[in-house]
Amino acid sequence: FVLQSWYLSTFEDFVCIQKACRLLIEEDKSMAQIAEELDFSDQFYFTKYFKRKMHMPPSAYRRQMRGN
Repeated sequence: FVLQSWYLSTFEDFVCIQKACRLLIEEDKSMAQIAEELDFSDQFYFTKYFKRKMHMPPSAYRRQMRGN
């Protein structure tokens, strides 16, 4: 059960980060709009979560991936 819960959490994280990355690259939505679309309570929690998983803030990821 512990392994299954860990796997599910990891898979959910993967799906969430993949969607966040896609939105950051392809859309011109604000961080608040992306956070809301991904069901985060606010943009600050989304930013903290993204930074913990991707080792950079979402704004830096967007700039890097868009070549800006």
